[in-house]
Amino acid sequence: MHQPHSKSPSAMAELFGRMPHDEAGFFVARRLDMRGLKIEESWPVIHSRIHCYFYLTGGEALMQIGEELCLFKAGECACIPAGQIFSVRYFDNCTGYMGGCSTAFVSDNGLNPIQSFGSLRRWGDHKVFFSETIRPYIQTIFERLCMEYESVGSQKMIKAYLILLLTEIEEASVYSAREVTLENSNCNRFIESVFRHCDLRIPVSDYAEQLGISQDYLQKIIKRITGKSPMAWIHEAVILQAKACLLSTDLAVGEISGRVGVEDPAYFSRLFKKHTGLTPLQYRKRQRSSNIPPFSS
Repeated sequence: MHQPHSKSPSAMAELFGRMPHDEAGFFVARRLDMRGLKIEESWPVIHSRIHCYFYLTGGEALMQIGEELCLFKAGECACIPAGQIFSVRYFDNCTGYMGGCSTAFVSDNGLNPIQSFGSLRRWGDHKVFFSETIRPYIQTIFERLCMEYESVGSQKMIKAYLILLLTEIEEASVYSAREVTLENSNCNRFIESVFRHCDLRIPVSDYAEQLGISQDYLQKIIKRITGKSPMAWIHEAVILQAKACLLSTDLAVGEISGRVGVEDPAYFSRLFKKHTGLTPLQYRKRQRSSNIPPFSS
């Protein structure tokens, strides 16, 4: 039942991608330890027929869930219902837990989990925040689920802890909904717009204008909520797009530079090396001549 979870850049993508589609009683729980890894390329879109979860105790991850782009940090949980499409845009230094289960696994004793838990519905909340007070209890639940799964323990015990986890997520969802402020909305809209354009020519002031707020206010809320400046997010998006072009095309560096809004190829090369430790051509050569997954940094 248990397979070792290797610490590789593709481990998270492989686990989500391997989740079976036809096991009525399926359940999986894994610890997530990606310390020291920063993966910046988008993974293929996943369309799972089981309910997936992803909980962070450290680091951050940017995930596309349906039409929504969400940034996850420590204490935040993604609950992705069966049938919902999702992908990971990037993650940095992540620790925590991940896994999933089929609907049938928690449908015993007449319980209809789709009706009982909003997090298992495609129109429910996909991002849940746990307060610092409750996080130790949530981690205990995840640890127990992992322990039972790894030891091929009692399904009855696993189901009990899984129902407890879903109940905690349901309660936290009510709190999270109250905490969704205009600032958080503006932050998410800014990040989504940045990754949609991937263009260094667009100044921060233009994004602020699109949101109907001042540049200073945008700087303030992005830094406070994400810990990064708006320009740092623009650089993240530009480098991600540049990597995708380097790996999927044979365009010259100058052409790629223009695509991401950098008129000076020399400056683009310096910026790229600052973020990756390699020049654009070195990055392309290393990736194409090795077995490193295309979404490795």
